[in-house]
Amino acid sequence: MFIVTEVSGGSNFAVLAIVTIVLGQEYYTRQIIATLFQIT
Repeated sequence: MFIVTEVSGGSNFAVLAIVTIVLGQEYYTRQIIATLFQIT
């Protein structure tokens, strides 16, 4: 059960980071790199 909650929590964080970048509609290299570092 612990693994399920860990995976869902991690994927939720990644999805929110990507959605925030997409909804901002401005794509700077610095933002994309920072988002990638946060996801991994």
